[in-house]
Amino acid sequence: MSKFLIIDERRYPLEVSKYTNKDMSPIYRWEHRATIATEGKRFLVFIDQLTMQGYIEDVTTGELKKVKDEELWDEMKEWTTSLGFFNPMPPLFKSDSERFI
Repeated sequence: MSKFLIIDERRYPLEVSKYTNKDMSPIYRWEHRATIATEGKRFLVFIDQLTMQGYIEDVTTGELKKVKDEELWDEMKEWTTSLGFFNPMPPLFKSDSERFI
């Protein structure tokens, strides 16, 4: 049994800032892949669709913070990768009304 708990595994665009997704790109750049928890903390698992770089950040306080415990980060990376959260997937496309034209 894993020491991690999946809180949310829906794919949806992340609003990093008010203007982040307002561009000519037909896709959302930042995509939520999962929210997980362990030891009273919550972590956001997300991907940058432009670079296909995956991230795991501490969101316990409501703000994105780097995971300082490298051993914990390595465990989460291994676990989330094994569940396929960083697998390449088609990007989420914006509606025409969401594109800044």
